[in-house]
Amino acid sequence: MPVRVEDIAVAVRPVPTAATVSAVFTRLLAHPDVFAVPIVSDGAALGMVSRRSVFEALATPSARQANGTTRITEIMIEHPIMCEAGTPIGLVAKLAADGSTSALTDGVIVLSDGKYLGLISPAALLSAVALENAARARAMQVAQKRLQKTRTDTGAFEQEKARFLAFVGHEIRTPLTGILGVADLLQDSVSGGEPKRLARTISESGHHLDRLLSDLLDLSRLEAGKLSVNNAPFDLHDFANEARDLWQSRIAGKRLDLRIKVAGGAVARLEADAMRLRQILFNLMSNALKFTERGYIGVELSTFEAAGNLKLRMTVEDTGCGINDLDKARLFEAFEQANASTATTHGGSGLGLSIAKGLAKRLGGEILLTDNPNGGSIFTVTMPVERAGPRLRRSPACAPLIWAASCWPKIMPSAPLSSPAPCRRQAGRWIQSRPPKTQSTAPRPTRIRPS
Repeated sequence: MPVRVEDIAVAVRPVPTAATVSAVFTRLLAHPDVFAVPIVSDGAALGMVSRRSVFEALATPSARQANGTTRITEIMIEHPIMCEAGTPIGLVAKLAADGSTSALTDGVIVLSDGKYLGLISPAALLSAVALENAARARAMQVAQKRLQKTRTDTGAFEQEKARFLAFVGHEIRTPLTGILGVADLLQDSVSGGEPKRLARTISESGHHLDRLLSDLLDLSRLEAGKLSVNNAPFDLHDFANEARDLWQSRIAGKRLDLRIKVAGGAVARLEADAMRLRQILFNLMSNALKFTERGYIGVELSTFEAAGNLKLRMTVEDTGCGINDLDKARLFEAFEQANASTATTHGGSGLGLSIAKGLAKRLGGEILLTDNPNGGSIFTVTMPVERAGPRLRRSPACAPLIWAASCWPKIMPSAPLSSPAPCRRQAGRWIQSRPPKTQSTAPRPTRIRPS
């Protein structure tokens, strides 16, 4: 609890305005511990006179003869610092530091409801300030130690959480991959409405669980600061075409127009983490698709120079229901959605935008949300990138050093790496086509042990 002025005030008996200098001098001689005497009128403090000023006024015989009968108000300090009871000592010290040095030379008058209460000597004021600063320093040291311990505990907790999620993710994903592979095979092999529908339900549910698991792992890595960034050259037009090919099929059946374009004059060859950029873009597009029933979803990719650095701008625009100002503040928080009915109506875990913002920050960029004048929302991602060199062409002389795709069927049928479902289906067919492994009847070699 901070020290108040009344805690260190001394109740020095005041003198009236009619008191003489010699009378106050006599009193000070009788009380050597009194550093000053307050002067009051009807209980109200008018000022005070210090021991030094009284002794200086009567220092010589001629001065004693001239000033002995002089009223004390003639040498009174007329404008000393006066504080009401309850004022913290720290505030008085601040006034002294700001220029009101009389508190450090003459002391302070303490009042109670405007009436004189006591005096604070300069020595008592400095001592109280020193003790309070020491107590504050000790409290800060304790707080710093607690904060450091909290940070250490939080860091350890985040690491344990990341390890736990990684372990659980691996243990869940391993059997899940087998389930998805079998479900994909069933969709291709079974006939009839009901069995095919059940196989499709298994596959869609499994893929949803796989995406949720990936989101949780990414979120835990972001929170723990363990998400790696791998920059590599990529082509901006190829990046746009991949997004168009994937999302064109997803909007099939909805009254939506998908518009994906690269702005004119944009730098085509860039160097950045294309996989994380794609993840940010797809999360924003998924959010736009979820809340847009009609109209369009527009994506524009462009580059610009800022302070001598190249920036990539990705804009995702939709004509959906829009987002009100209250929901904008918490929209990028984990497990948050625009309103309580969103999860019931549209589904989702509320992780997509949080992960997108975390990835953008990890890559040194930012995401801004604005309203679309046509209705809906506009998400703008700004990201630092580098210029990449031209695409290298493979030399024929390097062909023997490359394991050609034509060799793959000898081991397993090839499939594009970007399509995991065909990979699983082809893997399943390849396994099914392999002849069963038979028990060898050849005699086992005799193992000779040294004697």
